Amino acid sequence: MQNHGNGICTLMYHKISKEAETKHKNNPYVISTEKFEEQMKILHDKGFNTITLGEMEQYVKGQTQFTKRTVLLTFDDGYKETYKYAYPILKKYNLNAAVILITNKNTLQHSFLNWKQIKNSRDIFEFASHTHNLHFLDSNMNSYLISRPKDIIIKDLKKSMKLLDTKYFSYPYGQYNSETIEILKEVRFSMAFSTIEGYIKPFDDVFQLKRIGIYPETSTEEFREILKI
Repeated sequence: MQNHGNGICTLMYHKISKEAETKHKNNPYVISTEKFEEQMKILHDKGFNTITLGEMEQYVKGQTQFTKRTVLLTFDDGYKETYKYAYPILKKYNLNAAVILITNKNTLQHSFLNWKQIKNSRDIFEFASHTHNLHFLDSNMNSYLISRPKDIIIKDLKKSMKLLDTKYFSYPYGQYNSETIEILKEVRFSMAFSTIEGYIKPFDDVFQLKRIGIYPETSTEEFREILKI
């Protein structure tokens, strides 16, 4: 039985690429398909259970416990490579994950998953909101989620929520404040992930959930240490 006294690990990924060592070698958010598969094989071989967002919500609210090694996998942004590379690897090892997606259709037509890919991958992926069209920084390097007028933010969040049929969220660039949280509550999101590093424990603030980012420099030893194995 896993000791959940230190909480459950939520891993944060961004882009998986076969060109990580060349085309994306200076991008700290892109890891190679080889490294990703190695990590997923570790989860599989060590008997990890990948939970859903709904199960995580129940855990945080003290409504459920897990009796085996447990992890939540998240992919921010929803790059097309998530479908092209991560999806078949996850399927190979019988693992599930949440893709936290920017839903603007113009964005989806280019670098991000399209609606057909979203539909075809729901056996492995579930989808949460990363806003509809607010994943930008203003001239002061503040996320639009913070700096835009409240009515625009509410309209955007409602649209994203409806398109994905979700009640889960992740803050673009990890930026949020108390007003952001109140807006999420008003729109009726029930859980949101930050980029603050750490493990999730029962009765944590459901709108400030911690994650642990996985980056190109994350070694196999560090990955095992994150998982406490």
